[in-house]
Amino acid sequence: MKHAIIALAVTLLFASPVRAEQKPCPPGDEFTRCRAEQGESIAQFEIGMAAFKLAKGTGDYKEALVWLTRAAKAGHHHAEAALGFMYWEGWGVPVDNVKAYRWFKRAGKGGFPSADQWMEKIEDEIMLDLIRE
Repeated sequence: MKHAIIALAVTLLFASPVRAEQKPCPPGDEFTRCRAEQGESIAQFEIGMAAFKLAKGTGDYKEALVWLTRAAKAGHHHAEAALGFMYWEGWGVPVDNVKAYRWFKRAGKGGFPSADQWMEKIEDEIMLDLIRE
């Protein structure tokens, strides 16, 4: 009996921690937001793009930036490209051609179509900025 208790204790000591199961998302309007909050990059991208479309009228890109950044950091290539455009155009962030280039480069590595074309355009702008300095 003593050996069985010790074996159980050692097993529990070295066992991997059990993750709490995610709660199922409710159907309806909150489904996508629930999935996004649980870390699903597709849902994060969808919320980010919906917020981006709304921001085009209001100029408030904060929510779009948050969700698109989460999706991009999770490897969503369309979100990476969207961030590239945001930094290139200065939508909700200061214009930063280097950051824009880096986001397009990540998107291109993931197979985003036309990323190379956008990177070339940004390279041209970076070169012009350097010449002006």
